[in-house]
Amino acid sequence: MIERAVILEPTEWIQPASLPDFEVESRLRDGPVERSGAARGGSLPEALLRFEREMILDALESCGGSLSKAASALDLSRHSLRYRMGRLGLGVDGGVDEDMDTGTGSPVR
Repeated sequence: MIERAVILEPTEWIQPASLPDFEVESRLRDGPVERSGAARGGSLPEALLRFEREMILDALESCGGSLSKAASALDLSRHSLRYRMGRLGLGVDGGVDEDMDTGTGSPVR
């Protein structure tokens, strides 16, 4: 866990967002595999989209809305995360982007 946090943390200090979500980890390890998608007649592509949406929303929440940190946690580029959010109908403009000047909304140079 510490090794993962050190690798994922872009700053000098490990932040809480860099630590795994133990609740999710324990559900993945201990919980039964959810089969409700197949039981409802859902297709694999639909289930994958739901799973991708949930992962992105969870990453954004755990990273305080920071697109850059969420992208890093998901092992994606910021551009790829923004593309996926747009494809899934998630508000791209809702996230906090530390690469933007919050006073002007312009990129920091």
